[in-house]
This record gives sequence, C-alpha cells and structure tokens, in this order.
Amino acid sequence: LTDLILPGAKHIYWVNKLKSGAYRVSTGYGKTLIDVTADGKTMRKLGGGPGYKFFCNAAELDNGNTVMANWTGHKPNDSTKGVQLVEFDPKGNVVWSWHNPERAGTIHGVIVIE
Repeated sequence: LTDLILPGAKHIYWVNKLKSGAYRVSTGYGKTLIDVTADGKTMRKLGGGPGYKFFCNAAELDNGNTVMANWTGHKPNDSTKGVQLVEFDPKGNVVWSWHNPERAGTIHGVIVIE
C-alpha cells in the first residue's frame, strides 16, 4: 500500500476514511498528506517539500483547510529543525505555519477547536 500511495515512503502513519469514500493518508517520513480514492488513485497531495520531516496527525477544519503536525525528531533540540504546525488550503497552498521551539517540542498530533 505504501508504494502505491507514495513511492519511497517508509510507512503510512495513519489513514482516515473521508465522507466521500476516499481516504486521507499521512505518509510519515514521506512528509505528505495524500487523498486517494478507494482504488488507489491520487486525488490530492499536501506538503512533501523541503522543511518538513514527518507528517503525523492532521485536523480537518470546517472551511476545508487542513492543519498538519510535522514531527521533527526525538531529541529536545529537534524542534528547532522545522515548522511544527502547518495549515494548507484545499488546493495545497500554505495558509500559515508555526515554529516556536521555545514553547513546544516536536509535535506529533494536533486538535483544532473551532
């Protein structure tokens, strides 16, 4: 399944079934969030670029945007290596990102209360 979704990704971190019947897949070290149809066709990719390390859990917002947790490593100073949270619009554009290693360590989950 991993190579079908994102060739070269080391593993899938989580999968969420969408109301449409498609799946939202966080690729971990593939640093990408991918929406795929039930038969494996890619519908959308978010992230994947430099500055990301490991895409973990995501929060889906009412406006269609997605807030993604970007884990940056095990060590206390690893939080300095990249953004900790990033919000994407439905087209994959970055709306905002947050990086504050003094306030938070490496992040692997996010819950947004709207």
